This record gives sequence, structure tokens and C-alpha cells, in this order.
Amino acid sequence: MKNLTYKQKLWIPLLCSLACICAIFIFEAIQIRDLRIAERKNDLTNIVDTALSGVKMYADRAKAGQMSEAEAKKEAAELLRHQRYGSDGYISIVDGRGAMVMNPTKREAEGKVMWDFQDNKGNYLYRDIVATGKSETGAGFIEYWWARPGGTEALPKLSRSAAYKPWDWNIITGVYMDDINEAFRATLVQSGAILIAVCVLLSGIVVAINRSLERTIGGDPSYAGEIVSRIAAGDLSGPIDSAADGSILSGMKNMQTRLAQTIGDIRSSATMIATASSQIAS
Repeated sequence: MKNLTYKQKLWIPLLCSLACICAIFIFEAIQIRDLRIAERKNDLTNIVDTALSGVKMYADRAKAGQMSEAEAKKEAAELLRHQRYGSDGYISIVDGRGAMVMNPTKREAEGKVMWDFQDNKGNYLYRDIVATGKSETGAGFIEYWWARPGGTEALPKLSRSAAYKPWDWNIITGVYMDDINEAFRATLVQSGAILIAVCVLLSGIVVAINRSLERTIGGDPSYAGEIVSRIAAGDLSGPIDSAADGSILSGMKNMQTRLAQTIGDIRSSATMIATASSQIAS
């Protein structure tokens, strides 16, 4: 800090302020994104729990002898097949082998074992679903990449998977996360624009303060301090550089000149007095 000029020192608070503002913007954007993801997870959990309740209802009918287990599975699968939410939300079923039991958007995949299927990022989706179903809780969230119904572009998706272990079924539903990611990026861009505007404003203020101080002092304050110390020590011979008339350094320069003239006059007068005293003494 000691080696910095006063202009450089004035920029330090600005840089610190910008860093704090930037950190606040990023933190708030992340907080909003996390909040949206938490809301999506809560919605998915409720949807899967409702679907499990429907499956259990048919399982109870089968246990009560009202229908066979095969009929109960068929009815439960058809019930979930026609459930929709949002613009592209649906429910599918995968068994413990990684085989597709029911998928309302891809009927051709039903009955096929998808154990070795990988998404665009190399994730083994169905292995993750089976592993989640066999976990202690029997439920969890899975992230992967999947195309929207009728689309071809793979997008980030978050799914909730929960197992109905008596039938070795895993109930899955998910939502696409591209809108949250786009909103997050938009927030960062907006925050960046605000940060640039604040940076321009504060930079203008700092530049104005620097110019005002330079006009007032006429140079670096440390240089002004050196001049004052030099004059106080009786050295009136050194030059004083001042960039602005009417500044403190300009006033010191004038003061130094007048002090030098006054001392010169005093010395001249003292010499004359000494000469006159010598003549009188003679």
C-alpha cells in the first residue's frame, strides 16, 4: 500500500465494491436457481407418490381376489399411461431388469431391455433407475439428457424414480431443466449489464475525484508532503513541480520564492548593517 500513488489508492475501493456486487449477483442467481430446482423436485416427488398410490390400489385389488395380478398390472400401467401434467410431463415404468414396462411416448420400446442404453453424455439411465429402486430408500433423483416428445435435441432432464418392490416396478417421471438453465444464464447476463453500468458510473466518479484532487493539490500528496518537510528544514533551493496554477503546490512554490527573496533581503540588510557598524567603530 505504501508504494501506491494516491490515484491507485482511490481505485482500490471501487474494485472492492465491484467485486462485492459481482459476488452478490452471482450468489443471488445461484440461490434462485437452487430454489427453482427444489420446487421441481418437490413437484416430481408428489407426482410419483400419487402414481405409486394408484399402483398400490390395483395391487390391493389383486390381493383381495378382485382381479388377477396380471390384470392388476395391466390396469395400473394403463392408468399411468394416460396421466399427463404440464406441456410434456408423463410417467413411465421400468422393471428391475432395466426393461421398459410402459412408456406412453415410445410404445415400440415396451418390453425391451434397456440395460446398456446411454444418453448423449454417456449416462446409463436405466442402470441408474434400477440402482435407485434397489437402494435402501427405494427412491431418488436422476439427472440425464433426453429429447422432448416429438423432438430430436437432447436436453438436460431431472427425474424422480421410486420403486414398487412387490411388482419389481420403478415409477419414473421427469422435467426438462433447460428453462431453468436459460433463466440462470439470463440472470447472469442481466447482472453483468448492471455491473458494467455501475462500473462505468463509479469509474467516472473516481476519475472526477482524481482530477479534482490533482487540481487542488497540484500533484501527488506524498510529493506535497516532501516539499513541506524540505521547506520546514530550511531548504529553499530545490525546485517544485506543480501541474496546476492555484493549487497547493503552486502556492508552496510561490511561498518558497518569496521566502527566498525575504531571506536574501535580510542577508543584504544584515551585510549593510555590519558594514556600517564597522565604519562607525573605526
